[in-house]
Amino acid sequence: MRTGTQYLAKTALAAIAIAALAVTARAPASEPGHDCAQAAGEAGAVTCGDHAVAYDCGEPDNIPFLAAFYPDTDPATVVLTRGQDRVTAVISRSGSGSRYTAEGVEFWEHHGEATVNWFGTELKCRVVR
Repeated sequence: MRTGTQYLAKTALAAIAIAALAVTARAPASEPGHDCAQAAGEAGAVTCGDHAVAYDCGEPDNIPFLAAFYPDTDPATVVLTRGQDRVTAVISRSGSGSRYTAEGVEFWEHHGEATVNWFGTELKCRVVR
């Protein structure tokens, strides 16, 4: 059982880590991970890295969309990549499925389908198989 001090320290470290990840939100294409995301999107691959899943969002320009899940962080996070933009979102309360949110972004996944609000653009996505 964790003591109150240990819990506060772990929570503070998680908040610092999430804040650091948030600074990389909407990262340019030259940042690590983009080449993999682009290649996965172009090849129609399902995964890119250890935790990533490729989605087909039915966009006319075939913009790649990837979700890299990190369930072991506290709170659980997902790094969402759409084309050249990247956002880190944290898990949020959901009736069913997994819902992650960040400023301007909501990602809700349930049974291999995802509903995404990407800075006002609504997307309906399916896992690439």
